[in-house]
Amino acid sequence: MFKADGLITRRWLVRAVTLVAALCLVDRAPAASQVATADEVKAAFLFNFAKFVDWPVDSMPAKVPFVIGVLGNEGLEEALRAIVRGKTINDRELVVKRVSSSEDLTRMHLVFVAASEKGRLPDLLKRLDGWSVLTVSDVDRFCQTGGVIALAMEDNRVRFDVNLDAAEKGRLKVSSKLLALARTVYPSKASGDR
Repeated sequence: MFKADGLITRRWLVRAVTLVAALCLVDRAPAASQVATADEVKAAFLFNFAKFVDWPVDSMPAKVPFVIGVLGNEGLEEALRAIVRGKTINDRELVVKRVSSSEDLTRMHLVFVAASEKGRLPDLLKRLDGWSVLTVSDVDRFCQTGGVIALAMEDNRVRFDVNLDAAEKGRLKVSSKLLALARTVYPSKASGDR
């Protein structure tokens, strides 16, 4: 496992990501005293993950919107719709879709799988294996089962882990800036342990 060096640098980076997530929520908060829900915070993370991952050119034809699928969490879906409203990524419109496990998820760019879908996870990951789809979930041990990014609550904060091997299978390039903020990065099997 890869751990970021330098306690001061790590603390600064964590604060920077928290600030970015908070800024994403500011324009939709009616009052400064409103506290963001867990779904709103997760939605902000998803939006930011999309900005710090590069997809292969052949999976992003010209003028095709960036599609985010949400499987099993209506609250997160609504929070994500509010956050991405009017925003783009690399000049691409953002579209949030509620999806079912029977849909063709390979047409998505990012798929969030809620913990309620844990029983379907092995089948979903098998169907997406090798496709350029960023998989994100709050299921325990998601990265260890083949998912790309796992969200977890730790000390009342959302943290995340990244599985570089799963990302590379999908030809996804995760920014070093995002990797520096991860709680744990599982290195690519091709590169070995660092």
